[in-house]
Amino acid sequence: MYIGSGNSVRERVKQSAVQREFWEIAIAVTTSDDDLSKGHAEYLEARLIEMAAQASRVLLDNGTNPASIRRRLPEADRANMEQFLANLKIVLPVIGLDMLKPQPRAASQTNTPIEQRTSGEVRFEIRHKTGVQAEAVEEDSEFIVLEGSQALINTGFVQQSYGGLKQKLISDGVLVPLNEEMMTFAKPYPFSSPSAASAVILDRNSNGRTEWKVKGSKQSYHDWQQARAANAGGKHE
Repeated sequence: MYIGSGNSVRERVKQSAVQREFWEIAIAVTTSDDDLSKGHAEYLEARLIEMAAQASRVLLDNGTNPASIRRRLPEADRANMEQFLANLKIVLPVIGLDMLKPQPRAASQTNTPIEQRTSGEVRFEIRHKTGVQAEAVEEDSEFIVLEGSQALINTGFVQQSYGGLKQKLISDGVLVPLNEEMMTFAKPYPFSSPSAASAVILDRNSNGRTEWKVKGSKQSYHDWQQARAANAGGKHE
């Protein structure tokens, strides 16, 4: 992903089209009353680069030094721009863009042992008849499969929904070879849903709400979720 600023969106997009071949979508951010100065735009550009880098959800193609640009703006203007960014963090996920959303603790704090960084979270597991095993936690509405989990390959099933995602995980080094029939997660990965996770692990389309069980029990993710909702409802009566 590349983050940039400019006076003309059209010219900026044309420039990027010549310089970069990887992009498919352009997102333009502006204001309704056209009150952003060049200094404001540069500040927002710098902060967005900084925030995207900290979130570590995308590969950035930026070489700008955010700190050097941010110092140019007065304190009052910086406060206004930070509010602008706070609003942007709310709007972007609504249109399916999560590049500014911080990674969940279970996925980001990889230097901390799994038991510590998932403390307080319910652990889920898949123990499949093929021998594949996987563990995950749900955090901030994301389903994080933990490192060391396994994923089947070459099962022969036709998988249309998440085949592309699995190939991306292999290309990115998230999934690495274990043997002729399995791969293993070299690092934790946050999925959008339990079904996306189980489809990658079982190498076929699957209902993750029933495939995933609370660790050490036969309670499915679906049943656990229903029980949690019932308990929450009872507390408000």
